[in-house]
Amino acid sequence: DLVFGQAGGSGSIKLEDNGSVSASSNQGWCQVQVVSNGLISVNVDKSNSYDSRYASVTVNNAGGSTMLTVHQFGIQLFEFNPTKIVEFAKYGGSVTFPYKANCPLTVTCDADWVNPTWNETGLTITVGESTEIRTALVSWEIQGATVGTIRVNQNGEWVSLGKCQYTDDFVPAYFNAKPVTYPVEIQENIEKNGFFRLVNPYGQAYPNNNAGDYDEENTYFMYVDATNHDNVTIQDFAAGFDWGYGVMIMKNTQPGTFKDGVITFPTNGLSSTLPEYDPEVANKNGAFKIDLNSLN
Repeated sequence: DLVFGQAGGSGSIKLEDNGSVSASSNQGWCQVQVVSNGLISVNVDKSNSYDSRYASVTVNNAGGSTMLTVHQFGIQLFEFNPTKIVEFAKYGGSVTFPYKANCPLTVTCDADWVNPTWNETGLTITVGESTEIRTALVSWEIQGATVGTIRVNQNGEWVSLGKCQYTDDFVPAYFNAKPVTYPVEIQENIEKNGFFRLVNPYGQAYPNNNAGDYDEENTYFMYVDATNHDNVTIQDFAAGFDWGYGVMIMKNTQPGTFKDGVITFPTNGLSSTLPEYDPEVANKNGAFKIDLNSLN
């Protein structure tokens, strides 16, 4: 019997009988050919499935026939868990996501200021220094298996305005949690007046979190673009807390407003998404608010 990995390849069957033989395969992805009376070549195509597959090779000669099994393993993805969003400060830097699998990883990017490199050990994203506010999209594909994207943000220089009063109405979309108001640090971009970000709004400051619910090693920013007071937006935001269902992604689906020092969004104008779940309408209570009137 012959065993192949997901990438396929060539093998051979050696025969002790020197007489005339013929060979056939019952699967199109497994091709056989008699090279000589004592040797049969076997060629197996690459598999694009996670499952193993099998083919039967029948060898015939004057004395009868023999059947052999060709076993090909499917895609084996051992480790690759890139985040959906990567943040860089003005100084740039790099981040690496380890990769272990038996099939190729390929990567593309839609911006030349991002340098993605990859091999059989991981994907590295590198960004140079810049004070600009810029965004790029890195697309990755595990050949024949799955695809994904990583948004790369580089957002220049920021200044802290202190702590605003933030009212969450994202989390109640999935969980039986009431909207809560609590202080969160807010920063403004030096290059772009009205472009704000909340610092770890769902980390230790979030009243509904317990120890171990949130990522203590990384900083998560909620970017709120209020440069147009009548068209406020929230970039897709990975919240950084996990209650056993994965990290929630948050964003707006309707434009918000910035009036009298308060940022609000229409009722049902936000969206929350958990991995492997359909997106849920958020701000159902119409309670979402970023109040900059009492900074401290």
